[in-house]
Amino acid sequence: MRPTLRRYAFLLMFAAVLAMPSCQINPYTGRSQLMLLDRQTELALGSQAYQEQLAQEESKITYDPVYLEPVQRIAQRLSRQMESGWGEIPPPGFQWEVHVIDDPKTANAWALPGGKIAVYTGLFPVCKDEHGLAVVLGHEIMHAVLRHGNERISQGMLTGVGTEVLAAALGRENEEKKKMLQAAIGLGASVGLLLPYSRKGETEADEFGLYLAARAGYDPREGIEVWRRMEQAGAAGVPEFLSTHPSHGTRIQNMQTWMPKALQSFEQSERQPNQPLPAPGHARRVAPPPAPANCLAPVAVNRQVVDGIELAQFQLHTQCAVYVDRVDVQGPDAATTVEAGSGIPGNEERFVMIRRTNGGGVPRGRYTLRFKGAVDGRPWEEVLQFDLR
Repeated sequence: MRPTLRRYAFLLMFAAVLAMPSCQINPYTGRSQLMLLDRQTELALGSQAYQEQLAQEESKITYDPVYLEPVQRIAQRLSRQMESGWGEIPPPGFQWEVHVIDDPKTANAWALPGGKIAVYTGLFPVCKDEHGLAVVLGHEIMHAVLRHGNERISQGMLTGVGTEVLAAALGRENEEKKKMLQAAIGLGASVGLLLPYSRKGETEADEFGLYLAARAGYDPREGIEVWRRMEQAGAAGVPEFLSTHPSHGTRIQNMQTWMPKALQSFEQSERQPNQPLPAPGHARRVAPPPAPANCLAPVAVNRQVVDGIELAQFQLHTQCAVYVDRVDVQGPDAATTVEAGSGIPGNEERFVMIRRTNGGGVPRGRYTLRFKGAVDGRPWEEVLQFDLR
């Protein structure tokens, strides 16, 4: 797409989202939130970002049951609790997934829209045990459930920046803007205009994450201990007004305020056993399960003329979420490589455009497209064939 047309498309998208109902009352918090993305787009962005991030962490993803099983057990327990409904609030209906990344230097966890979760083992010493990790995962899960990513992107749209970021990320045209969007939906944080809203979101995730852990049978009092250890580990942290997160002291005070309500839920729950978490950095090399064999399906092939140049357009359907690193093309013309480098959600249509190496019309015949990349961080390769007539 030419730059002028691309800018026009951005303006159309911006006008379209502003025409939608913009504010919604969050059923959990009762707070009015600006929501300009529909649910389908929000979930697709979460799926896309998940595949891209897992592909980057491929060498560190561990399938060692010593590390994976406790995290899976906690994540499954919390997700089942969410999907059972929250009073009269219907369940989120997410397709939950969790991966463990053995990186002792990274004390982090995140959950993207749609329930896509990752936990870094550098967090284990701070959480110390399964109940501590459950409180942290409850916090991350509630970011996704409370739709804080959608809210941050929507706020950016009103500045005129978010629309361009969204369009570029969906089109996979600009890596820097894609990183900005991934940060907005939960993979990072930035200092700037949206900070006050981010701190509000962090406090909401703290509160409802504490309640979620308690409802699932994990002792909420461990949350206070986790943040005390976090405070000790990060004694030289930045001042609260420069952070997207409340200070550790503020968090502890807040949790003490919420604790009576959380303990009431905990007393009524099915108590979960508590085990210490393993030391990070010692995961055994365990072979991952094989990647799915049939993630892509051919749909159609036709010719397109773009800027006076005839291209071949191969349409395909994604039957599972994938990360496409590159596409190698062989056919009647000289071999051509199509660069990709993007996550693609499942159940979506995508196009691969081929132009002739030496110019001119694309010749008829059979074309073989070899896709290479990853599925959930596991190496993946698949071949599709198209007959161009």
